[in-house]
Amino acid sequence: MAVDGFEWDAPDTPANADAFGYTGGSARPSAFPKVRVVTRSEAGSHAKTRAAMGPVCLPS
Repeated sequence: MAVDGFEWDAPDTPANADAFGYTGGSARPSAFPKVRVVTRSEAGSHAKTRAAMGPVCLPS
């Protein structure tokens, strides 16, 4: 098994902004809300066996 992760730009809607937020801080936020995806895959076949999506930055 292997773990991998990546980030997506989500459409800039109020719902996505509330769910995922922006990276870069308040002085210079990103153009789009960012979604982090983490997957667990079988190493030989690359079959995804588990995935989770959430915000890139957790609110403080």
